Amino acid sequence: MVNNQVQQPPINPVPVSKKPNQWIIAAVILVVIVVIGSIFTLLLSSQRTTSRPPSSISPTAPSQLSPTQDETANWKTYTNKKYDITLKYPPDISYSPYTDILGGTFYEGTTNTQIVRLEAFSYDCGVTTDITLVNAEKAAQCHCDATGVGGSISCNAPSEEKVTLLNGINVFNFILNESLNSKFTKTRGPYAVIFFPKPISYDIGVIFEVLNKNSISKVDQILSTFKFTSALPTGGDQGDQVVCAQDVKECPDGSYVSRQPPSCAFAPCPQNR
Repeated sequence: MVNNQVQQPPINPVPVSKKPNQWIIAAVILVVIVVIGSIFTLLLSSQRTTSRPPSSISPTAPSQLSPTQDETANWKTYTNKKYDITLKYPPDISYSPYTDILGGTFYEGTTNTQIVRLEAFSYDCGVTTDITLVNAEKAAQCHCDATGVGGSISCNAPSEEKVTLLNGINVFNFILNESLNSKFTKTRGPYAVIFFPKPISYDIGVIFEVLNKNSISKVDQILSTFKFTSALPTGGDQGDQVVCAQDVKECPDGSYVSRQPPSCAFAPCPQNR
C-alpha cells in the first residue's frame, strides 16, 4: 500500500536579534558626556576661585596703617587761669572774649556768624551750688530770661533735657521754649550747663548756648575739649576742700542729687530729707 502523504519540510524558527537598540545606546552615551562635562566645569570653576596667584592678594602691611591722630592738634586753645578752664576750637572759628567777666562768643570764620556763646552763671534766680538737673535748669532759664522794650522774655518748659559725662564732668543739656509776654515765640539752645568744682567769687558754673543750630556739630567739637586744668579752680583759696566726683544720682521723683563732701556720699533724695 502506497503512502500518499506529502512530507512537509521542517520549519526553522526566525532568530531574534540580540543587538541592543542603537538609540538607547546613543542616549546613554550623551548623558554620560553631559555629566562628565558638568563635573569638569565645576572643578575648573572651583580651582579658579580657590587657587589665585599670590600676586593678586594685596594685604595691608603694618607700616601702611595710619596711627590714630589727634584731630585737635592744630586747633586754637582758650585758657582762663582764674577759672582754671581750657578748651579748643577749630582754626576756622574765632573767639571774642568779654573784657570784665568770664564769657565770650565764638564766630564762624568764613561768614562771621555767631555759633555759640560762653558765659559764667552765678547764684541769681535761686541757683545754688548743688550739681543737680533742677539747678542746671534754673541756670539755663535765668540765662534765657530778659526784659526789654518789647516786653518780658521768659524761658521754661524744657522740651529736651539730659545729663552726659564729658571728660569726667557732668554736662546738663536743655532746649528751652522762649515766650514773649507769655506767648510762645521760639525754641532756644541747646544749652550746656557745667558747674565748677568750687565757686569762684560769685560764679558757680559756666553755660554754653548754641546760637546757630546749623553749627551744632562744630559746637559739639568745641565742647568735647572742655576741661578743668586742675582739681580745683584757682580763683579762690583751696584750703582743705574735698572735691567729689561730679556724677549724679536720679531720685524717684525725677530730680538729681550730687555727692557732698567730706564723705562724698550722695545727698538724700527730696522725699528722704
